Amino acid sequence: MEQNLLAGWFPTVEVGKDVEFAGNLAGGAARVRYRAHSAGLARREANELVVPLAQSSTLTSQLAPLVKRTLPVVLPPNSAPSHQTRSIRVLPPAGYRASELAKGGEENGGEFGYAKVDIKLDPQNPKGVLVTRTVVFDLSTIPVEKYAAWRAWLQRVDGLTHRSVRFVPSAAKKETATP
Repeated sequence: MEQNLLAGWFPTVEVGKDVEFAGNLAGGAARVRYRAHSAGLARREANELVVPLAQSSTLTSQLAPLVKRTLPVVLPPNSAPSHQTRSIRVLPPAGYRASELAKGGEENGGEFGYAKVDIKLDPQNPKGVLVTRTVVFDLSTIPVEKYAAWRAWLQRVDGLTHRSVRFVPSAAKKETATP
């Protein structure tokens, strides 16, 4: 779990013992459900906690690092064709609540695929945030003449998926003046 599904997403992650796997869903889909804890997930900015919602490296840097290509790009079988949806429930530590949420959105890549991000307050825990991220790659080989358009789409997907959730203290601490 940690190596195959979480590496690159969360630092210092510990996956709980109860892992659910449904591998025979309709259309060849599979679902993995688990709980994980990371002591190094958020970074501090003043008295706030900021949680990144994407991998540390961008899709563009992984799949289209060159500005120009002379040969087609053949994506690895685990990348394309594929349809991956990740739902992440982020719960803040005690004393924190979600601040104003970043906007989600969609990036339609036509024949390349599409990406969608939805960020909302968690209906099960109003202090938490539920993030659903879908990235679909439909084309497994990118011809040289389509590379620039594909790379531009990946950059837009990176802009969409590399958002953060900010948690702020639930109540400001009152300072008392000393005479």
